[in-house]
Amino acid sequence: MVIQVSMDKNVKDRITAKGNVLTISRLVLNGCCVPTDEVRTTWSVPSNKDDYHLIKYHDIAIYIEKSLDFKNDHILLRITRFFKTLQVLGLKRF
Repeated sequence: MVIQVSMDKNVKDRITAKGNVLTISRLVLNGCCVPTDEVRTTWSVPSNKDDYHLIKYHDIAIYIEKSLDFKNDHILLRITRFFKTLQVLGLKRF
């Protein structure tokens, strides 16, 4: 599977400032009624690299957990306006 990654300069600058490594993994939060499927981002290399796809984006290493499925095999990374956090868009849910 080939995963395409898109990001603007603000995202690239943020990842570069954090060490040029981004890991995107599954975060499953089970509530009382409906399970919520979300992703978690960290600024480090995963300890179990075999469970991740490695995508090189210029000088940035992006590790994506193999169990994640994205619409059209495309990930859009952006910085949110209010809290200035990294947002991962394109995850297929359910």
